[in-house]
Amino acid sequence: MATAQKSSNPASDDSNLVPFEKAVEVKLVEGTKDTFSATLTSDWCNIANIGFGGLCVSLILATSRAYFATTHPSRSLPDPIHVTAQFLSAIPAGPLTIQVQPEKLGRNYSVVRVSLRTATTIFTVAFVTQGNLATESGPNFETPKFELPDRAKCREVISKVFGTANPATKRCQIFCPPGGETPFWTPDLGRHRRDQWARLTDDDSRWDLLSLACIADWIPAMPLNYGYDKDMMGFLKTYGQSTISLTMEIRKDPKGAQWLLQRAVMNAAKNGRFDLDIKIIDEDGDLVASACQVNKLIPLRRAAL
Repeated sequence: MATAQKSSNPASDDSNLVPFEKAVEVKLVEGTKDTFSATLTSDWCNIANIGFGGLCVSLILATSRAYFATTHPSRSLPDPIHVTAQFLSAIPAGPLTIQVQPEKLGRNYSVVRVSLRTATTIFTVAFVTQGNLATESGPNFETPKFELPDRAKCREVISKVFGTANPATKRCQIFCPPGGETPFWTPDLGRHRRDQWARLTDDDSRWDLLSLACIADWIPAMPLNYGYDKDMMGFLKTYGQSTISLTMEIRKDPKGAQWLLQRAVMNAAKNGRFDLDIKIIDEDGDLVASACQVNKLIPLRRAAL
């Protein structure tokens, strides 16, 4: 595999970005056991100042982890291993309250309901299963490792437009296999599929368990491959994209990996709604996480003449 190179992506040159570790900080509200506070900063939002869905799910995972560390430390359940998140309404930048409600407290696994909200509005509701990846045990069955594209032959996807529309993407470099008209897709995979290697632009940063929600959502919209890959601005002027839900199953802690492969397949795109079946794979060909994302493309109204 190729060694990491410093990004040549002009969209990634921004030293004022709030780092991921700071962006997912949550604090227990004084006098409570189940309520946390956080701040969603504008650089983790899109051009309309609406929160990046991947970070919002990472905040939910961070809250679940903090809840068990502070309220149920004796259970020794440090790892969120499954999340199902439903995005009810757009999340604006600013202070947030994150509330946790236990649904089932168990010895090996526990389930909590987490809501991301303000005083008047619930933006996202999620169910999180909390476990312990280090002590998890049970029968194992051998499955083939995933085949990986040669990263040395991949091309970096560089788009200043995408970075401007979605500032959160400035933190990530992506490299796709060559051979197509643009870096977004290749004939070998087809327009409905994408393999992309991802690394954080900061050479000292590494992927961790909480960041898996971000990498699951750091995939340029697959409909771009259908005629808009050379005209991203045209796509952004024509459609708005809204995430309806994100489900993720975490199989392995990436433990400081620099590179992870995102393998995404769009199985259907009809009536404006499309899905993404996502596998996150490490350099050893092992499955780190699997996710399913459901999105809606919304035609933007043109201003009246």
